[in-house]
Amino acid sequence: LMRKVPSAYWIDTKAKIRGSSTGTLEGILQDASTKSPAELVVCIWYNLPNRDCDALASNGEICCAKDMHGKCDYLQPGDCEEGLKDYKTGYADPFISVLKEYEKKVPIVIIVEPDSLPNLATNAAHPKCGSTATQTAYKVGVQYALKKLTSEVPSVALYLDAAHGGWMAWENNLEKF
Repeated sequence: LMRKVPSAYWIDTKAKIRGSSTGTLEGILQDASTKSPAELVVCIWYNLPNRDCDALASNGEICCAKDMHGKCDYLQPGDCEEGLKDYKTGYADPFISVLKEYEKKVPIVIIVEPDSLPNLATNAAHPKCGSTATQTAYKVGVQYALKKLTSEVPSVALYLDAAHGGWMAWENNLEKF
């Protein structure tokens, strides 16, 4: 029964971009391209530096700065230059490269950085989300992703997540957004 239920693939680490298994973006798209007609593939683009700054439910692998244990140091000041470089060259550019190979063969939808924009709007007072580094990472990272996706793989459909109704419907959050 589960195979009849549509789902999306979380591409939330650099290791999930290239490879032949259906645990990778490349493997998923390759598999879908063998079907007639090619199956719709929905993937979640999710690996911003300092990702998930408030809930810490899915801390990412890319940090603006790291602490002595190798975890993201969300409070470290700065412009996230190194984290954004890693995001662009180690995640976004390879992701786009794979999409280019399959955009004409497979219908693709990309959900871009879920929760990122709502975190900017509603969690700016939170020290980990409101830091200059995290704010810069989110704004510059999402802008980079959208520019690359729309200009280099224009046939890929995009969904830019702006939160769910329960999150943004709260009166004080709605005013911030």
